Amino acid sequence: MLPGDIKVTQKMTDLLKSKKKIIHCEGVTGSSKSFTLGLKFFFNIFDSPKNETQYVIAASDATVVERMFIENPASFYNIFKSLCTHMQKGVGGNKIVVEGRYGKKNIYLIGYDDKSRWKKILGLGIHGFLVEEIHTASEEFIREMFTRVYRDDGFLYTSSNGGIPTLTVYIDYLNKSRPHPKYVDDVPKSTMSYLLECEPDNDYEFWFYKFEDNPVLSPEQIDKMYSAHPKGSFEYMSKILGIRGFTDGVLYGHLIKPEHTVEEDKINYGAIIDVIYGIDVGSGDSNNQSNAKNIIVAVAYSMGHQRAVVLDGIECNDAEHMAVIRESEVSIRKMLSRFGYKVRGVYIDSAEATLISTFRKNKTVNIPIEKSIKLTKDITAKTRVSLKEQLLLADRLLFANNEGAQKVKSQLMLVKGKNGEVVDENMMHNDYNDALDYALTPRFHQLLNAKRLH
Repeated sequence: MLPGDIKVTQKMTDLLKSKKKIIHCEGVTGSSKSFTLGLKFFFNIFDSPKNETQYVIAASDATVVERMFIENPASFYNIFKSLCTHMQKGVGGNKIVVEGRYGKKNIYLIGYDDKSRWKKILGLGIHGFLVEEIHTASEEFIREMFTRVYRDDGFLYTSSNGGIPTLTVYIDYLNKSRPHPKYVDDVPKSTMSYLLECEPDNDYEFWFYKFEDNPVLSPEQIDKMYSAHPKGSFEYMSKILGIRGFTDGVLYGHLIKPEHTVEEDKINYGAIIDVIYGIDVGSGDSNNQSNAKNIIVAVAYSMGHQRAVVLDGIECNDAEHMAVIRESEVSIRKMLSRFGYKVRGVYIDSAEATLISTFRKNKTVNIPIEKSIKLTKDITAKTRVSLKEQLLLADRLLFANNEGAQKVKSQLMLVKGKNGEVVDENMMHNDYNDALDYALTPRFHQLLNAKRLH
């Protein structure tokens, strides 16, 4: 793409003219928010004073940064290629050098997964940041970055799809922003309600982007985007509507059907090849930690991992470790009598090292006690959500008709408020979702790769 190929909208023009110190663009994927912010970032750098020479582009990892800016033909780097040089090594490491109006400018390319590198870079005098998908960055990175923005009198441009409303980056920072007066009506009511919970800061500005804001998308392409994910799913709400929401379990209710409940005496136990337990240590009501409950979920897998059946769900009201162990063993013994060696293990919240070691030392059942699988290259909060959505859509996640399994199902069918927020004062659904995830993730890839049901 050449500079003359850029299709300019009025909204893009207004954003490029904005003088705000901190600009946050939120909305749907593929809406041109990152493209526009990239241009604004480049123009600021090109015209910056001689003494301001160091800038940062950050994303989840360095590979994502390179894919978005070095490999993308529609990025500022490729549009203004005659003024930009990519240097992967040398002083400062991976960076873009810009021939600015008043001298050379260094743009360091960093991933906020690489703490040692971003700590080193943020120690320099940084005069401007462009941060992609800021809602996925760590709290430590965010706080240190905002400190540098004000310490060095710099600027910050950020983007995100709809994320979890309770994230620190929203509550402590970005919710201070207000929409440009011309584009207030573009902001979803639920998102606007979150912004209005914070006192406004005149340094901040909020822009909401829809598919219609991308001038290169045809009406046909936009229609296809709206059908890319199931309506009401997390991916649909976040990437297609750009609405903030909870990643764990917020939007499964519409996917659960009556036929997802199965009578226990009709389950073909001979077809079960695995039974796995997940245990989450609950945090309870934020105002009353004594309400904390530990959640235990048992999931059985059918041949070929075509189906996952929730067989049991237990709320352990006693937070003492031995009580959790003994209560879980009552259910485990029942499963051992029914399935024998097919009960493969118990996966406990990996952050609860003491409970894990105590269970291993004091167990009275012959079953492995493992750390939960929370985060790998493939398994993230988003992919855990996506897995449950896919299983429900394909009628592959089922629930036995007993009280415990039905309680698990009920925690996936959340009540929603008028603005789309989750109504659950004790946030118990998070604990149930985590326990269910811990029982699902050990067979994550088998579930994804299972042959299609006929």
